[in-house]
Amino acid sequence: MVFFESPRRLAATLAELAGAFGGQRRATVCRELTKTHEEIRGGTLAKLAAWAAAGVRGEIHARRGGRDRTAGRGHRAGRPGRRGR
Repeated sequence: MVFFESPRRLAATLAELAGAFGGQRRATVCRELTKTHEEIRGGTLAKLAAWAAAGVRGEIHARRGGRDRTAGRGHRAGRPGRRGR
């Protein structure tokens, strides 16, 4: 999931995502891409929400990481023909 978010709403959005998907879910926040003060910050949703609470300026792009691939593997074990879908 990719979000284009207002700097004013970023901390609240990251906190909501942490509540919905878990605070340990990985994410990336990019600020001022292709500009002099470009910043790319990665971490957990909880840590990024705490960082953003101090205030962020500029154009913001946020990407929420997917589910850990090792989580929930047991439910697909032994199901042939599922690869490549």
